[in-house]
Amino acid sequence: MGYSTIQQVSDALANAMIQGHAGNGITTPVPLINRGNLPTNTINDALINDFISRADERIDSIFSSIYDVPFNRVVVSEHKLLSDAVLGATVLSVEDTSRITTDSYVMIVSSSTRYVLSIASITSATTLTLSTGLPDAYTTANYSRIQRQDYPPPIPLISRYIAAALMYDKYFAAQQAPNVSDYGKELRKLAVAYFNDVLSGRTTLHGQHRIGLRFAAATLLNEHNLSIADARVTTEGA
Repeated sequence: MGYSTIQQVSDALANAMIQGHAGNGITTPVPLINRGNLPTNTINDALINDFISRADERIDSIFSSIYDVPFNRVVVSEHKLLSDAVLGATVLSVEDTSRITTDSYVMIVSSSTRYVLSIASITSATTLTLSTGLPDAYTTANYSRIQRQDYPPPIPLISRYIAAALMYDKYFAAQQAPNVSDYGKELRKLAVAYFNDVLSGRTTLHGQHRIGLRFAAATLLNEHNLSIADARVTTEGA
């Protein structure tokens, strides 16, 4: 799994470009970009994962001078259970689902056990529906809670913006000149801004191992005084 998800990249694509899914019953071409049609499923999960992988390679290469890469997931939010969940339960009541999506990496944790959840849907602001039943019972008395794990911000944002920009420009270039869209440029500009926030020291990637300094406590430093230009995040190799 990459630093961003298929759903996150799909959300970052403009309305003019959509993702096709196999087995959706559509047999006619669907609009992929404004100018022209391509067959359905041209933008499939495998292709999006490939662009995410390319984006993640750029991220690792740029941050490798100050952090151990690849990065590790950390707990980015935690939500208490509002009611007990019995063995085999497929519906969970939690205090907040606004930061959880169906493709989030989520665990249910108690004082003694933990289990990775497969979320089928977000039913309401406080209700999750699971794809499979729980293998154990989880109670509020046992401090059971939901943990959403992800890569530290802004890594997922950078990954989704670069992947979407590479994908958008690749297919935009096939239909229209010049071969770099304004939308792709804007996505890369956002990615570069987040890159520079981390490289300059304004943003710290929590839960990750800093490298590059001897006999110094890296967490006590205010700045790295590093930055990148927009040329470092290009469509090259798309």
